[in-house]
Amino acid sequence: MHLFVAHCGYYDRSIASGIFEHHVDLIVAAEDFEAAKARVKRHPDFVARSMHLDGLMAVEAVDGFRVELVADAALEGRTLTPRTPSSWRSLNKT
Repeated sequence: MHLFVAHCGYYDRSIASGIFEHHVDLIVAAEDFEAAKARVKRHPDFVARSMHLDGLMAVEAVDGFRVELVADAALEGRTLTPRTPSSWRSLNKT
């Protein structure tokens, strides 16, 4: 299993009449690029905003650290993206 970052674009008609393209990066876990692409296209935010995929990147290592995905049944398929330092602490509890 590999970590992928998908750079997705969309238009929001409620902002400047939809003339400007907005972007968001979605993260997914998948076996390969094709599976990642399919998974991104099923992502609820991707579907809800009629997004398109601008780019897809596999992340194998960051700043000298290898990325290793480990399945955790307790997560029940959820993606965790802590937004504050206090949230990070909950990730380190054993």
